[in-house]
Amino acid sequence: SGVDFLGVGTSDEALLLRKNGFRIPILILGSILPSEVKAVIGNNITPAVGDMRLASYINRFASGMKLKARVHIKIDIGMGRIGVWHKDALLFMKKVIGFKNIEIEGIFSHFPSADEDEYLTRQQIRDFSARINEIENLGLRIRYRHMANIIAVVDYKESHMNLIRPGLMIYGLYPRKGFPIRKINLIPALSLKSRIVFIKDVPAGRKISYGGTYTTRRPAKIATIPIGYGDGFSRRLSNKGYILVKGRRAPIWSGSAA
Repeated sequence: SGVDFLGVGTSDEALLLRKNGFRIPILILGSILPSEVKAVIGNNITPAVGDMRLASYINRFASGMKLKARVHIKIDIGMGRIGVWHKDALLFMKKVIGFKNIEIEGIFSHFPSADEDEYLTRQQIRDFSARINEIENLGLRIRYRHMANIIAVVDYKESHMNLIRPGLMIYGLYPRKGFPIRKINLIPALSLKSRIVFIKDVPAGRKISYGGTYTTRRPAKIATIPIGYGDGFSRRLSNKGYILVKGRRAPIWSGSAA
């Protein structure tokens, strides 16, 4: 599809892409375990680094392989999960720069509430940009800088830098109900298709499927489709959403397998 750079959540996702022939750069946005370093670095996959223990381990492994491992440094600007706290980032980067077998290819962060708190989000953009300026004043030019999630892609252009992470947007999904489509018009990239295998007429007051979570309010025509929770369609989606039958919407009343 013309994508230049891929971001995934875990090492198994990255390794699956490599196994299927994807040669473009792949960044693991989540943290990895020391036991995963060999597979990640050995397959030319870029890990996120946010603590000295992992950085040291990667450096030792890369040294034994006589190569330089590319990493992206994760900066915590308020999410509170993985990453070095942004005010400690300069000292952390100075230490990582000292590793001979690590190349700091990128630096990134992640917004905790870009869809709720504009003031905080803009402050976090300023904090992240300030840390980049401090680091580059050391003489280190960081190739990739990124923090824009799907909300920031649309609402905070100053956060775009030179990589963005559009998340659910790449599947044509909006990040929340009521998202103003005037800002960006998305087209769903995926569809799930099946066929009706059974149709029956039932009277009002009839309970449908496991748990009887839906009761017909009037005489109804019930169609059974041979897919459900066994195929990944959660039972928690019972009585939620619609399917299209020959272009006409029909409500879903059960998420169980037929």
